[in-house]
Amino acid sequence: MKSTLATIVLLAAVFLSGCQTTIQSSSIQANGRPPAMVYAVDRLSSPSSAHSMSLNSGIAENAPATTLAYPKQAFRETAPDESTVKAHQLYSELVFDYAFSPSQIELSDSRYNLPDHRWLHNEFLPYISGYFDELGISLIGEGMDCDNIAHLFRQQLALSNFQGGRANLGDIACGIVKTQQKYDFGGVEGDQNYHCLILLRTNLGWFAIEPQTGESVEIELYPNTASINWVLL
Repeated sequence: MKSTLATIVLLAAVFLSGCQTTIQSSSIQANGRPPAMVYAVDRLSSPSSAHSMSLNSGIAENAPATTLAYPKQAFRETAPDESTVKAHQLYSELVFDYAFSPSQIELSDSRYNLPDHRWLHNEFLPYISGYFDELGISLIGEGMDCDNIAHLFRQQLALSNFQGGRANLGDIACGIVKTQQKYDFGGVEGDQNYHCLILLRTNLGWFAIEPQTGESVEIELYPNTASINWVLL
């Protein structure tokens, strides 16, 4: 009887120890945060050369290790500067520089912050790739398809904007795009179906980003621009 009781006590202790380990592991993931945003410093500067970048490009070679537990970073002062632009500025660029129809564009805020392009590739794209991998996010039906992944990408950018200390000045200049995927881009096959991805304004201009792979290209080089239905910024 004593031997049986001792065995039960031992098994209970092992079970509780396992539960505690699981709880601690879960809390580590729950405390993860995106990297604090670093902002653009050049007012509406244009891309200096045509290029396409991905998570494996050279600019991200010395990026920090991909993890959900990013440390806090130093913030810029929360005062308006060249990193914050008015909504009509973004609207005018899309309409007059890239021939978007006014009916294609919906702006939700009056001011927007421009992230630094190097920060985007050195820190945020490696982070979001690790975020998706760690949570096991993949395409599994309409509950987690391209529009859901695009929204998750944008939400994490919004959190980075908050971490960067400038959410009081404006939203992130990042739009969700619906287009007809006529041509291959970012690892997604051109199958003529409708597809959602990201349109982001950095200090180097407008970029189309495939959130599932992190591949980006200047909007001038994005092959499905003519098939875009709408942009929600």
